[in-house]
Amino acid sequence: MEFIKNLSSRSILLIIHQLSMLIIVIYLGNQLDLASFGFVSSALIFYQISYLFTEWGFSIDSLKKINTSNLNHKIISNILISKFLIFLVILLIFFTFELNLLFHSAFLLESLFLAIFISSFNNLWLFQAINKSELLIIPTLIGRLLGLIIIFLLVKDPLDIYIVFISQSIAFSFAILYGYFFLFNKLKFKFIFSIRDAIKYLRESSSIFIATLFQNNIHSLWVFAFSLTINHIQIGYLNLADNLIKAGSAFNTALTETMITNKFGRKSNKVLMSLIILLILFSVFGILFLENVIDLIFEGKFNDALPILKLTIISWLLMSINKIIGYPILGEHFSYKFVNNVTYFFALINILVLLIIVFFYKINLIVISAIFLLLTALNTIYLTFKNLTK
Repeated sequence: MEFIKNLSSRSILLIIHQLSMLIIVIYLGNQLDLASFGFVSSALIFYQISYLFTEWGFSIDSLKKINTSNLNHKIISNILISKFLIFLVILLIFFTFELNLLFHSAFLLESLFLAIFISSFNNLWLFQAINKSELLIIPTLIGRLLGLIIIFLLVKDPLDIYIVFISQSIAFSFAILYGYFFLFNKLKFKFIFSIRDAIKYLRESSSIFIATLFQNNIHSLWVFAFSLTINHIQIGYLNLADNLIKAGSAFNTALTETMITNKFGRKSNKVLMSLIILLILFSVFGILFLENVIDLIFEGKFNDALPILKLTIISWLLMSINKIIGYPILGEHFSYKFVNNVTYFFALINILVLLIIVFFYKINLIVISAIFLLLTALNTIYLTFKNLTK
């Protein structure tokens, strides 16, 4: 029952987050012209990539080191300091490489960095580690609903897109404030300030960060890389595809992390195989009805993106299978180091292919999506073979 409770609460939180983002993208896609939608998509892509870095794999790393009987004030403090340091590095990179030139509005820049800063201190990782995720459901739901209402009421044309990121700041604030109130007031947390320890902790957890970044978010890295080189309309298409993957990945992420928290044994293999079959069925239905859904939601505006979105559904399926086979089957029952090494290897291949395409070739988005699908399929085949032979 504890497992079901934790899985349900974690799943609800992820679904609230991802569904709200999907609703925002759908609303903006309908409210704005293609070029303006692509412009706000550029900012959303940078925001989402920044969020991946500020999370730094803490959602996985903290599962094994923090619980209610061992709150470990030092590790929690190191994570909080690390998040702030990562935010400063993001700022430094952004202005060093003059990425601010991508966004021509001062309001947009200021609201974007406000959203990045506030969401950096998301504390879902902590509540997942102590099996108290259910406490964040109500404040998360209130924040997300308020954020959506603000967007629906105030974002009417391209000049208003900075409000999207103000709404994100508000949406995260409710759960964050409640989370830290609970941490300091109920759990009697004592903050330990040490930049040296935080940097050391960042180094020690970097392997988990790299593994989770590439295993769960390699598609987002592709989208970010191409968003720097293609036109805004194409960026809008890629943003749709990336949000489709993120929305679809919410449940299997919750499942695997909850299984790690609750230390399930080999009996979990049957559950995971059932999930894989379910994911395949979802993918088949998704591909069959995608055109009708896109036409209904966007009234034909994004029909040119349909081939990309169909390839994206298959990529999502393979990425989900990779996650399930890697964590927790091979990771828990064989070796996390082995899974990480496999992830690093295929991540390196992805990066090499990505750099070659970006710098030497001009390929349309359908071919790019097909290449990403092929690389993901090779990863799936290798992990499946290793799982069967271990």
